[in-house]
Amino acid sequence: MQQNIKPLFLYNLNSADMASRVKIDFDTLYDIDQISADLKYSSFDTVLQNGRKVSLSTKISNQSHELLPYVYNLAFGPLNKQGKIDDKAEISHSDYSRVFSTILFAGLTYLKSNPEHYLGIDGSDNARAYFYYRAIKRNFGYLNQHFRMFGVKYYVRITFWENTVRQSI
Repeated sequence: MQQNIKPLFLYNLNSADMASRVKIDFDTLYDIDQISADLKYSSFDTVLQNGRKVSLSTKISNQSHELLPYVYNLAFGPLNKQGKIDDKAEISHSDYSRVFSTILFAGLTYLKSNPEHYLGIDGSDNARAYFYYRAIKRNFGYLNQHFRMFGVKYYVRITFWENTVRQSI
């Protein structure tokens, strides 16, 4: 079974109490509406707590991280007016488990076709990063059956240092 496991690179993960309720299950997914030929982009509709449907997208970056070769960012969220993923949107999903299962399944699908790549998941703020960390920690046993997972604490330091240097230039 180990040869079928695909890499998932997790970094800067930190979040909320809701994460303790997220149960990842690749048998319980939203239907994918669109998927690009290279598997880097997909979209699906989620249902909010108020019953309204919202389209969410997943996008895998085209370039690897400059300090971590073969690591590509997995971004997700609704599209803004410019057609870019709004990873800061405040959304109240009716089924967080199904949403995150669908997002991670999109990443797994990409990794099966790109076995030399790794995916990074990072929050747009500390609360989201902690949410992802808690959800992945809670589901580690299940996810470990499908991904090779790595937590890189120094990534946070590298990213912080990199952003600090860029701001001072």
